[in-house]
Amino acid sequence: MFVSVTNRDTRAIIFPVKRLVDLGFRVISTSGTADVLRRNGIDAEVVLKHAERGPDGRSIVDWINAGEIDMVVNSPSGPSAAARADGYAIRAATTAMDKPIITTVQQLAAAVLAIEAVMRGDLDVTSLQVHAAALDLFGVEAGA
Repeated sequence: MFVSVTNRDTRAIIFPVKRLVDLGFRVISTSGTADVLRRNGIDAEVVLKHAERGPDGRSIVDWINAGEIDMVVNSPSGPSAAARADGYAIRAATTAMDKPIITTVQQLAAAVLAIEAVMRGDLDVTSLQVHAAALDLFGVEAGA
């Protein structure tokens, strides 16, 4: 998974990212986010931002377009035009590749819980109609 978040979000992502690593995810990150993750015991491979392009000519957008990234955690960037352009290119590439994209810390926490449930086999799908009927059986008003 690729992880790159704004400074205000770095501390809040440590626990959920650590949990995903424990579940078998590999972390690819931009240098700033990777530094924070590493200081907190999470191994993160560094990849260049879209605007940086490395010696091999590859940025995170190239990794995404090549199908090498399965999930993206990327909070919207700050006031800099370059950061906004990078974030836009990352999110556009992720959407084009039909991969999951998480843009807030709250979404990341919910995604971790969902991934854990799927891995445990605890996930059942129920239509709203069946759910509403079950609530009626317990005397709970379905629209309340």
